[in-house]
Amino acid sequence: MKYRIFSSGLAAFGLVFVSLVIPGAYAQEQPETQSSDSVAKPKKPDKETPPAEEAPIPSEYKRTKEPDVPKDTPTFRSNATTVNVDVAVLDDHDRFIPQLPRDRFRVIEDGVPQQISQFGTGEAPMTICMVIEFSGRYQQFWTSGWYETLQASYGFLQTLKPDDNVAVVAYDLHTTILSDFSPDKNKAMEAMQRLRIPGFSESNVFDALTEIADRMTAIEGRKAILLISTGLDTFSKITFDQARKSLQESGVPIYSISILQVARMMAEARGMSGPREMDFLQADNEMR
Repeated sequence: MKYRIFSSGLAAFGLVFVSLVIPGAYAQEQPETQSSDSVAKPKKPDKETPPAEEAPIPSEYKRTKEPDVPKDTPTFRSNATTVNVDVAVLDDHDRFIPQLPRDRFRVIEDGVPQQISQFGTGEAPMTICMVIEFSGRYQQFWTSGWYETLQASYGFLQTLKPDDNVAVVAYDLHTTILSDFSPDKNKAMEAMQRLRIPGFSESNVFDALTEIADRMTAIEGRKAILLISTGLDTFSKITFDQARKSLQESGVPIYSISILQVARMMAEARGMSGPREMDFLQADNEMR
């Protein structure tokens, strides 16, 4: 815009210069005449004849042509000084670390620390798979183990938010999907009503966890597995170390609700032997 004003100024100066010089030249070419009191007036130009356009004065300054923008293209301006940054903190095994305080975070832009004006826990919906142990060893119908399993499962459903997606999976010798991921918690409750009579006495927790974690790897966003189990494994095809490595590589965090104490009391009432006690101690370590 500055250069356009400068060019217009040159044009105006050129017009003044022409109007001053040309009449002088014209006067030199005319013969001398007697002076008169009358003053010649220039003839008014015909209104119908448009004035001739003058050639533009060349300038070394050229304005870059702006790209054509469609008229219907929406545009906006913002003077925002606050930017939202979503973060998730994982440990060395890709497990989510919750409840970190504000002083544990720093925001640096171009080497300059920035002020954190607001800090809060994310409220994004979660995708959760409930993996429930339901075998004939400790969850017989109407036993204390069966009741505790259902109580823990129903109690957890009550804590979920309306937008959270939940699926229900039961395992014994095999893994059975009772309900797929859905925000409808009633579907999950209806699915758990099928937990009546266990089909097998085996409890293959390692196989169940690795299978479900592998299915959830492609799910984006916040996700987790809730394991409701005694922690005992009887017939899995893989070992505990193999399962742990596979679960760490999947990146799906696992939380657990142990129903081991009731099962242990039942075993003690039946005269738990030394090897059986070692199984419970191992299950304690695996559930941590």
